[in-house]
Amino acid sequence: MNSMKTIQDVQKKEELITSEVCILGDVHEESMIDAYKLTVEGTTSEGSLQYSKYANIYMHQGTLRCHDAKITLLDFGSVHATTVHADTVIGGEIYAQDVTIKHLKGNATVYASNSIAIEHISGKDNKLFINYKEVPILMSKIELIQDDIEELTTSLEQAKKDNSSLEKEIEVEIKRLHQEIEIIQSSTKNAKITIEKPVKTKNMITFQIDDSNVISFETQKETYSAFFLSSQEGRITLQPTAQTITLKP
Repeated sequence: MNSMKTIQDVQKKEELITSEVCILGDVHEESMIDAYKLTVEGTTSEGSLQYSKYANIYMHQGTLRCHDAKITLLDFGSVHATTVHADTVIGGEIYAQDVTIKHLKGNATVYASNSIAIEHISGKDNKLFINYKEVPILMSKIELIQDDIEELTTSLEQAKKDNSSLEKEIEVEIKRLHQEIEIIQSSTKNAKITIEKPVKTKNMITFQIDDSNVISFETQKETYSAFFLSSQEGRITLQPTAQTITLKP
């Protein structure tokens, strides 16, 4: 079993590739870290890159790509992940399936496919999007699944020629993979944005319905229940607002 490696800092332009690492200090600009499990107790500087399965960062100003991210302070950094938990967000960009933020200040952009849950917004001009196509990890996942489907389809054709007993098994797997893609592509229908405490500033809420239809709402001084889409007879409403669009047949 690999033990946790502990170092003080990652220097400018340094490359670090390891399994598990804890950085006690800072990660400097133009550096790159590739680790299965990453802990940074200091700051990741602007211009630095981090790749990991699991990341726990105190102050993030760099670019992080991982599966699960826990960030104490996102300070104009960028995060690409499946799941993101952030205590405080001051600017920056998040691209993920599910995002949880305790305190959102101003000028941040958040893209999610499934959920954005915010406890408190104190700043303004934040942009909250539900749009799976803007989440690179999900688009890459769809491409990989499509590649698998293509390979399995070739295998299925050969199994049919050979009258193989694997034919049914391959068909079931292809169907499962198609369903997996469908879940991602239809995620907007079940997605939610929640803001727990009263909102006192202007922030933009946007749900991308499909390639040609989008519905947006600017928050006012109000307490809001969850934002989600409801559909009735071709009309899409962004609840709990009165924003409605009619889809073209």
